[in-house]
Amino acid sequence: MTKRPRSAVESAKMSGSWEQSTFGAGDLDALVADGVVVEGDVRLPGDESIPAPAADERVCFQAFFHRGFALPLHPFVRGLLYSYRLQLHDLTPNGILHIACFITLCEAFLGIYPHWGLWRRLFSVKRTNSEYAVGQVGISIGDKNSYFDLEKIDSVSGWRKGWFYLKDRCVAGQQFGLASFNPEARVVRQPSWSHSLTEVESSALTPFLERIAVLKDNLTGGQLISVFVGRRVQPLQHRTRPMWQYEGLGDSTRCSPQELEPDALLTRIQHVIKCSSISEMRLALPYASDHPPPQVGVRVHSFVWTST
Repeated sequence: MTKRPRSAVESAKMSGSWEQSTFGAGDLDALVADGVVVEGDVRLPGDESIPAPAADERVCFQAFFHRGFALPLHPFVRGLLYSYRLQLHDLTPNGILHIACFITLCEAFLGIYPHWGLWRRLFSVKRTNSEYAVGQVGISIGDKNSYFDLEKIDSVSGWRKGWFYLKDRCVAGQQFGLASFNPEARVVRQPSWSHSLTEVESSALTPFLERIAVLKDNLTGGQLISVFVGRRVQPLQHRTRPMWQYEGLGDSTRCSPQELEPDALLTRIQHVIKCSSISEMRLALPYASDHPPPQVGVRVHSFVWTST
């Protein structure tokens, strides 16, 4: 009996390798039009099957940008990758979406910078069943009773092949950006993945959890997405101001000054979650410069960098 030759996809799974990129000029034009990348900062891959970025380039994925990613990275995301000992390509599109929603929750509805303790309380991290070299770590809601419903698209077809090279821009006062690509690095479970909290840490989260419980009456995961998509803000990107200081169409943190019509907004939301109409989402009013958080004070980045 003659054996059927393996397809390129099957071979990639068997070897745990990368796949040759299918990201092209048309894909680049769409991201440039959205303002999430600068054309001069992008280099299209050739026929290489494993990324070979230049020293100032990083390997990025088209599907991540639809879910709130952009460079330079938000400090919380840099800290998260550092603590978990992960590279960007170790995450999945749905993992990126969870991070974007969490940052939006903290900044636009809690009025705080992303809180590391709250993240650990709400989410879990584990290896996926993927046999690819890409997307080996999954992020999921650890306590669904304390968070929002989010009907994600279960399968993001072909996302692993949508990679390209993007220059990482420097941020004043920031020593490190997205770590350089290392194809030899392997994902190893870290103690930081356990998300264990001390009694003191758990107690400090009580006000935030109580606030989330109230928000759940008028807020869904889909609404969290509609906030950052509608504002044309990429939550995973380093920004000059947090979302609670958002100033409308003229805000400098917007990737594009163009306002999305309801149909266009719905189409973008449907690209990442299951949603039939904008009206089906309960609405809550996010914080902004004309609707500030009730308590104004110093809000530091609540991320603890550890060596574990």
